[in-house]
Amino acid sequence: KNPGQKMDPTIGRQVLSNLKQFSNTSQFFSLCVASVARQLDHRSLRDVHKIFCDMDTNGDGVLELKEVRAGFEKIFGKGSQELRDVDAMFARLDLDGSGTIDYTEFCAAGIGERMGTEEH
Repeated sequence: KNPGQKMDPTIGRQVLSNLKQFSNTSQFFSLCVASVARQLDHRSLRDVHKIFCDMDTNGDGVLELKEVRAGFEKIFGKGSQELRDVDAMFARLDLDGSGTIDYTEFCAAGIGERMGTEEH
């Protein structure tokens, strides 16, 4: 974790929008992308990794609902529709039902849009 680097708002908005959009895809597709995300090299996940670390305020390597909510509030603002949708989105992204979003689940969702357009 590198606290000196701050989240780029433009990239943050893109990754969190991907998260929201990805949460509406089928669970099968989600699991497929998650398995691809596990195999991607770190360079292609740099932006997603930075945002994950920025949101993981307690540094435990997983995101709790309150951390995701705080991240969405920081990027989209307090009264935003994105923030209002966080709870439902979180439940859909928590693929293993652990009550947290782990790094793989976050990466899969964060790169979701790119995965749809790049055939790897």
